[in-house]
Amino acid sequence: MRNRMMLVLISSCLLVLAAGLWACSPAPIIPTAPTPALRSTEPPAARTPEAAEQAAEQNEWSRVQASGVLRVGSSLDNPPFNMYNAEFQPDGFDVALMTEIAQRLGLRVEFNDFAFDGLLGALQLGRIDAVIAAMAVTDERRAVADFTSSYHQGEDVILAAADSMITAIRGRQDLAQRRVGVQRGTVYESWMLRNMVQTGEMPATNLLAYSQPADALAALAARRIDLVIMDREPGLQQAAQGKAKAIGKSLYIQDYAIASQKGSTLTPHLNRALAQVLADGTVARLAERYLQIPKDRYTPIPPPPTEEPQPTAAPTASAPPTAAPSPTPALIDDMAWEADLSYDDAAGVPVVQPGQALEKGWRISNSGTTTWGADYRFVYANGNTPVSNMGGMPLVIGQAVQPGQMIDVYVDLIAPQAPGVYQGFWQMKNAAGRAFGEKVWVKVRVPTPPTAVPPPTAVPATGISFTADRYQITAGESTWLNWNVTGVQGVWFCTPPGPACRGVTGQSREKVWPPATTTYVLRVQHTDGRTQDVPLTVTVSPAADAPSIAEFNVDRTAIRAGESLNVWWRVEGNASRIAMVRNGHPLRDYALSEEGYTDQPPGAGQVIYELQVWGPGGGEPVARRQRGVTIEAAPPPPPQPVTVDVYGCGGSQNLHPGDTLKIHLEAAGGTGYEWNLKEVDPSVLAPMGVDRRETGGLGGPVAYTFNYFAQRGSTTVILILYRLSEGPEAATETCYIPVNVR
Repeated sequence: MRNRMMLVLISSCLLVLAAGLWACSPAPIIPTAPTPALRSTEPPAARTPEAAEQAAEQNEWSRVQASGVLRVGSSLDNPPFNMYNAEFQPDGFDVALMTEIAQRLGLRVEFNDFAFDGLLGALQLGRIDAVIAAMAVTDERRAVADFTSSYHQGEDVILAAADSMITAIRGRQDLAQRRVGVQRGTVYESWMLRNMVQTGEMPATNLLAYSQPADALAALAARRIDLVIMDREPGLQQAAQGKAKAIGKSLYIQDYAIASQKGSTLTPHLNRALAQVLADGTVARLAERYLQIPKDRYTPIPPPPTEEPQPTAAPTASAPPTAAPSPTPALIDDMAWEADLSYDDAAGVPVVQPGQALEKGWRISNSGTTTWGADYRFVYANGNTPVSNMGGMPLVIGQAVQPGQMIDVYVDLIAPQAPGVYQGFWQMKNAAGRAFGEKVWVKVRVPTPPTAVPPPTAVPATGISFTADRYQITAGESTWLNWNVTGVQGVWFCTPPGPACRGVTGQSREKVWPPATTTYVLRVQHTDGRTQDVPLTVTVSPAADAPSIAEFNVDRTAIRAGESLNVWWRVEGNASRIAMVRNGHPLRDYALSEEGYTDQPPGAGQVIYELQVWGPGGGEPVARRQRGVTIEAAPPPPPQPVTVDVYGCGGSQNLHPGDTLKIHLEAAGGTGYEWNLKEVDPSVLAPMGVDRRETGGLGGPVAYTFNYFAQRGSTTVILILYRLSEGPEAATETCYIPVNVR
């Protein structure tokens, strides 16, 4: 589906912090041709990590106590630690643990869903008070946040595809030769980079980082990677469901802890409550419920000694200290949800019809300290069903967004066919592909269609009969449309979109396979010139297991002519036929429901790949999705290496890398004078030896050939002629040959 995109920039005089997770439905968007309109030119209020840290040092605990609310950031896409339950509320081991801790402190907890990579940045900016997200404690993370005592020791698990031929990983060498997927920003990524890639043990191309575990698992299922390394409990859940198989574990043990701001007075209070829930068995009960670890086999981390936090002493009056210079603000990407502009679910889940086109809009703000670049993107993150993306495409911001500015974003979606509630989450990514900020969502409900009352068998129009054999069908089925028109000048049969009309005879019929409820039009022109449209609606109910496209992607959206790319797809439901076409020409017909295809498109220009899916009964495809690829003209082939001969001292020489340069000089025989190299940059021209031969017999002229291999850059070859017995200072002739290698 093609997205209609609009971006409106809004500068705010005060950066409004996003509300709690319960009240918002954030999501992404992308700019197009419209020129952004500024709503205000007042500068945004300053918000820096240093300001947040100073506030924390003053007394974060007092502020939290006064509000009665503990603002907690998590990444709710990592079950069983952090997730949404069937009621779309935060749930999981971490969520339940943090709720218990807040209750022990007499607080109400508010969770907000962030991209994992952006959690510590949001903490530094003071947008949240604490982070719990199965986050392992590392030296790098300690540099930007404080951590409580550990509440759980986690392990990794190595997963392969369920039907993979890989049965075990027996050592680092096994791991190094595989394509390995990890979640970006996790200890698995940093461990693999430090211990495998940077040591040269694993090629950098074998390590692939994804925004969330679900993306890595999807790549594993599509065979784009061989292995996934992730948290043990979520990984074992995947294996138990038959989606993967566990083939290795225990790269190392990790200590999970709760993060808070540097210097925060909240940390000791979190530790106090944590010690209580560890000691009284609460953590063990939660581990049994969420991690499937029996209480009698769960070994909790020994609770630290309970130590009542001491109140902060009032400062003693004295001369004011000399103010230290303000540190340079850290550069942190962050995004906050501000408002829903359409399909707001705060008052109830919006109802949409099967296959309905909808435009979802949000207002979001740049709540960080960096300027969003034109190459920042708003992308689909995850959802409660495989089709919760509703056809939404990744969107590029296309222009700079300053800290404190707000943007209104809209994205075109298509409601799924099957009844149900669908919630799709979106997030921002920077130019390096790292996700950040709050996740935002669109949430809609597709109702179960009511039992339709059949319309009359004929449309009441004088002299015109326009009927259907069946007015109610199931997706994938067909029906015949019949018409009989007399006494008119012309007849046209019109189908949506548009509608598109074509001339027909006055008496005929047409077989149609509408993918969704569709209104057809019979247009007639009477003898007096009047035009009359006679509509006929065919109601389409979703099939019990209607096919849908869960995934259709290409690995590159721009290639050079002659290069190949990979296309892959995943179709769910009962599909009778699947075809993948390029610019209308089938490449793979009757394909598998989950498959990949390598293609080398010809020529240059734009290529459109389309996946077409049919339901039972044939007819027209019931689902389509497209991906565009730009093919750039191949660069001209590099010049073939040649040998350049230079006789005597001459002008500048222009060479290409790989060329051979030969400089030919002569000296008088029997005089004791010889040609020798005085100077050359060997990184530009690599010397390849000197050939010396006498011509015309003993005592005759001596020919010298200096050989060089051209690399890249500029240099000057300096050759001198001198008598060996007198040394280079007695040179009688100097030869200069400038050389440029491009």
